Amino acid sequence: MDGLEIKNNRIDKSIPIYVIYPDNVKWDFFNGLFEEYGHAFYSPESNIIFLDGRLESEEWFTDDHLYVIEAHELAHKLAGHTHGHDIQSEKEADFLGYNILKQMGLNSASQLHREEFKNRYNISVEEFDVPELIEDIIVNL
Repeated sequence: MDGLEIKNNRIDKSIPIYVIYPDNVKWDFFNGLFEEYGHAFYSPESNIIFLDGRLESEEWFTDDHLYVIEAHELAHKLAGHTHGHDIQSEKEADFLGYNILKQMGLNSASQLHREEFKNRYNISVEEFDVPELIEDIIVNL
């Protein structure tokens, strides 16, 4: 299909990444979701991460950014987050994603995620009041 590239997820191979480009026939639908959820989102019904293909042409976008997205979206799955876009579930996914990258030894990606956490929420990962569910997930990574 034009405007679609399927990538392997480097963190969890069971979750493919569908990169959607503006020439995709369903671009208007996906673009609306990207505007609502950000650069990427996880669909629990299909077990797919959908990524805005325009990111790849951005000068600032690096491999570490892709790792951050992969970890963040996996964190939504692990935490059992369903549809919705609330600040608490985003904090949890960012915190858990940071810990996934850290435990994998992806130091530059985990540092990027740490910095993004601070910039988004104006607190450090150490200051985040971690819910018990997220603590349990981290222990079992």
